[in-house]
Formats: sequence, structure tokens, C-alpha cells
Amino acid sequence: MYQMNAVVVFDIEGVLIDVSERIKRCLEEVNKKFGISAEDINELKGEARRYFWEYFMSTKYLHLDKPILCNIELAKELQKQYKLILITGAFCNVAKVHKKKLERFGLKFTMFCRPIGNKLPAPIFKREIIKRLISRGYKIIMIFDDNEEVCRILSQYAKMTYLVKGCERKLVKRSKLEFY
Repeated sequence: MYQMNAVVVFDIEGVLIDVSERIKRCLEEVNKKFGISAEDINELKGEARRYFWEYFMSTKYLHLDKPILCNIELAKELQKQYKLILITGAFCNVAKVHKKKLERFGLKFTMFCRPIGNKLPAPIFKREIIKRLISRGYKIIMIFDDNEEVCRILSQYAKMTYLVKGCERKLVKRSKLEFY
């Protein structure tokens, strides 16, 4: 049984669920619609970028997402000792689909997702949830996320924060950010 107030936090997209095919398909749509040849999200500007995120944050291509089994297995092991919290920047309609997939692997978790219309940057959105958990008496033991900026900002709230790329996990040095 786990310690009641000790939690581990996992991001979903990019950590437990591989979204690379969905990204690729959404980029193809944007390229076709705008007559461009962007190979990366960061190359998109203005209306093309907005269009990309509209499709990516919808359920249109969710069928392309695949589980990242190594990280799911890690989460299953850690949930034996700690309460499992999933925080995703995905809108709740997308997160509900992921929730069903992840529950089939035996994960038992509390999930926080982005309400429709919430446009906070992912690091700020996730930081606010972490701060809320701490204010409710939870102790953040570990955080796993695939976004470097998210890891940097959230590292000040956890004993250990890991930047995840596929099955590789890199420990992030604890941040001493004062302005967040």
C-alpha cells in the first residue's frame, strides 16, 4: 500500500502515450491547407500554428496514438508505493480517451486535464496544479514530463524530476526559480 500523501506525477502525451504519429498527421494537414512544408511544430506561425493545435487538441487523430510501455510499466511499479497523478496539457475530451487506454494497462490514477478554452502555457498550467496538490498536503516525490521547460519549472516542487524522451529518463537539476 502506498503512503497516502506521497505522489508521483506523470505527463500523458509524450510520456505514457506516443503522439508522434498524430503530430505528423496534423503537420501534413497544415502543410496541405497552407501550401507550406513545415517539418516541425516550431516552424509554424500565426494561422497555421493555430490550425495545427486545433487539430492536435481534437479527437480526430487519437487513433494514431500508441502506448509507451516502458513508462507505463514504471508507473505501474510506482503506484504500488505512491499515489499516481496524471497531469496533461491535453483538453479533457482528449484526456478521457487516454484515460480509458491507460486504465486497461492497470494504472489507477487521479487525472488533471486542461479545460476547453484554457490557453495557459503548459508549464504554467501544470505548475498551478502542482501548487494546488501541495496546498492540499501532498508531497511530490517524482515528476515525469517530456517538456524541458515544464521539468525546469516543476523541479522546484518535487524531490526528483525527470525529462522523458521515449524510454530514456534524465534527472533534471532542481530549479530555484523565484519569479514563478
